[in-house]
Amino acid sequence: RTRSSGSVLGASTKAVTPTPVGQVLGATTSCEVIDTFLRKGYKNDPESVKKIQEFLNDYIKAELKVDGKYGTTTEKAVKKFQVMENAKVLSPWGFTKPTGIFYQTTLTQYKNIKCPELKLPIPTLIPIEKNPLAPKK
Repeated sequence: RTRSSGSVLGASTKAVTPTPVGQVLGATTSCEVIDTFLRKGYKNDPESVKKIQEFLNDYIKAELKVDGKYGTTTEKAVKKFQVMENAKVLSPWGFTKPTGIFYQTTLTQYKNIKCPELKLPIPTLIPIEKNPLAPKK
């Protein structure tokens, strides 16, 4: 008499290894950030404002309407973020109060939070009025 090993037809006892997803070494695939300055009352890029509103909703639970408008509520949320990240956002300027302007150090800290692998240093500070890349009224 022969004993069966108890196998089920079509079943495999070999471990299944998932197929790896292709990646480019050194490339970031999950990090999407803006690269522009924003300010209430200026001609801001609505898509950039939406990304910041989404970030603030996630990071500080701002509960902003994601509408692409840099209004009073978005400015207040940016101020709250600046206070929370004071050492890297306000202190380099010597500021003790938030500005609500999504400018150099605020933008850099946002990028470092969204994409920690960037490890961006505090930028060379340029007053917004003298920066040709700043949004215009």
